Amino acid sequence: APAYTRAEDPLYAIEHDLPVDADYYIDHQLKLPLLRIFEPVLKGEGGETALEQKLFSGDHARRVARSAPVGGGPLAAFARARAKCLGCRTVLHSDAVLCQTCQQPDQASRVMLAQAAAACPLEAEAGQLLSQCMRCEGPGSKWLLASCANVDCPIFFRRLQA
Repeated sequence: APAYTRAEDPLYAIEHDLPVDADYYIDHQLKLPLLRIFEPVLKGEGGETALEQKLFSGDHARRVARSAPVGGGPLAAFARARAKCLGCRTVLHSDAVLCQTCQQPDQASRVMLAQAAAACPLEAEAGQLLSQCMRCEGPGSKWLLASCANVDCPIFFRRLQA
C-alpha cells in the first residue's frame, strides 16, 4: 500500500487512540539505515541479503506480538467497571467517592491529602510545559492550547497527554 494511505495526523491519532504500525517504521525507517551503517563493518559475508538475515532474523530479533483487545476482549461481556473507594479501593455501591470506613473525618482527611499530594507533581509538570510553550509562542497568546501548531515539538504531544 502507498505510504499516504498509512499516514495520519498525529493529533488525530492521539485523540482517537490509533495504534502505531511498528512493523512499517522498522522496515522503512530503521532497517535500511542500519543496513547502510553495518554494511562496511560486516562486508564480504554473503551480500546484502545475508547481512539483512544476520541483523534482522534469529533469536535476537524475535518480536512478541501483543494485539490490543477490541471492545475490551473476550471477558468484557462478563466484567463491568465499578467505582472504587479512593482510600481503600473497595467497590462502592453508591455515588460516593469514599466507603463508610474512609468517610470517618480522620480517615477522609488522610485520603484527601494523599490525593492532593498525588496531583501536585502533575500540576507542576503541566506548569513547566505551559511555561516552555509560553517561551516559544510568547506571553501574548491567549489560545495557546488551540493555536499551537508546532507538531514537531515534543511538548505539544506531552501537553495533550497530560
